[in-house]
Parts: sequence; C-alpha cells; structure tokens
Amino acid sequence: MAAQGEVDELFDVKNWFYIGSYQQSINEAQKVKTSSPEKEVERDVFLYRAYIAQGVVLDEIRPNASAELQAVRMFAEYLSNESRRDAIVSELDKKMAKSVDVTNTTFLLMAAAIYFHDGNTDAALRTLHQGDSLEWQDSSHPETLINFIVLTQHIGKPPEVTNRYLSQLKDGHRNHPFIREFQAKENEFDRLVLQYAPSA
Repeated sequence: MAAQGEVDELFDVKNWFYIGSYQQSINEAQKVKTSSPEKEVERDVFLYRAYIAQGVVLDEIRPNASAELQAVRMFAEYLSNESRRDAIVSELDKKMAKSVDVTNTTFLLMAAAIYFHDGNTDAALRTLHQGDSLEWQDSSHPETLINFIVLTQHIGKPPEVTNRYLSQLKDGHRNHPFIREFQAKENEFDRLVLQYAPSA
C-alpha cells in the first residue's frame, strides 16, 4: 500500500480489477513497470486473479513462485479441476490448522474464496477474520453494485455506465429490495405516463 502522498503504481490495475473490468486490469498489468520485486508480485497477483475471473486456467504460475502466487494458483486449480476440489480443500484445511501467516492477505483471500465456493461460509468468514484487508469486497455483490450506481450518478458519468451496473444488479439479484422498489417505481411512472398522455 502506498504511503500517504505517494502514488500507487498499481492503482489502475487494482481499480479496474475491483470494479470488475478484468480485461482492462489485465491490460494495465501487462504494461505497468514495477519499481520493486514486491510490487511485481503484487501486480502478478492481480493479473492472475483477473485471468481467473475471466475463466482462464493458470498454468503459468510455477510451483516455485511466491507464496502469494501459490495461493492464486491453488484457487485457480480449485475452480478448473472439479475432480481435485475435495483434495484441495483437504490440503487447505491442513494449512489452516497450522500457524497461518496473517500478513499474506492474498492467501487468506484465496482460501476464503475456496471455502466460499465449496459452500463452507463459516470457514470462509473465519479465514477472512484473521486478516484486516479492505479487499474483502465483491464487485458483483448487490450492495457494491448499488454503491456503483449511486457513485456514477453523483460524479456525472454517462447514463450507459449507470445502466450497465443497474442491468448487472437486475440480472444477478432480481429479488433484492432495491430492485423490487426500483421496478415498482418504474411501473408507477409508466402508469402515470399513460394516465396523463394526450389522447388523440
């Protein structure tokens, strides 16, 4: 994380990733020049996570890669290899039973994602609770999408941007109270338009 007043050289990579524009995040990651080996690992973590989000299998991460990249590889393997999922969860359980490096937020995040995809939300939450990263958000979570909708309206983005987030919210979370209320207001508006339309 950049200190106050410093520019984070990976800001664009992270920003595109967090808002769900994975291809743009990949593009930024491929052209950014990092200033240190630590920043290079951090860039690669976001790069490979963006690939995973697009459904790309990761054979590029070598077994001797950094601990952060090994965690990303473990998650990619879990998603792409259905027959090994139980074995991966079992290996993860063994790692979690030992002393875990809580400063490796990438490992905690990937472990929690595996537990979540495996249907073990308690283990996922316990894993996340060990760290203090602000990254425990999800760009397709309904509350995050609602925040994006409000933010794009507030900062004056084009209507297409807001409509994209609204469509994503409608498609993925039809029964969310925000969508139900929004659709009720749309229906009421349409009714009023018809009621006050000039008759020919």
